[in-house]
Amino acid sequence: MQTEIELAGWVVAVDVERTRVTYETISLGGWQKCSCAYCRNFGAALDTVFPPNVLDFFSKVGIDPVKSAEVYEYGEVSPGTRAYGGEFYLWGTVAQEPSNEKQETAEFRIRFRQPSPLAQKEFRAEGSLCLRFDTNIPWVLKDE
Repeated sequence: MQTEIELAGWVVAVDVERTRVTYETISLGGWQKCSCAYCRNFGAALDTVFPPNVLDFFSKVGIDPVKSAEVYEYGEVSPGTRAYGGEFYLWGTVAQEPSNEKQETAEFRIRFRQPSPLAQKEFRAEGSLCLRFDTNIPWVLKDE
């Protein structure tokens, strides 16, 4: 059964139970599997990365915010701040796209798209949907 849920002007029809159960089978997020400084910084800043409405969306659709498929760092945008992007997956489809490029904040942008090769093996099947995000994150690691 699919439930329609809105985020940033996007309406997605999600199989919440299937998404939740799939995340229960995933042991680690992409950033946890990597030991690079950029991924460690993402993990150290994780409590501040996602706006409350995005965390609420994750909760409603069954996404575990710790278990991203992938996180990538693009470079420094200002002293002490770096640009990041990443992907999460869910079981569903886009029911409605935003009428314009609606953004949650200037620092946090999302879009839904077809799965990429970076999807976890658990989501590499017909019916998965990628939630792609881009944001700026402060560098919080003290030793690097």
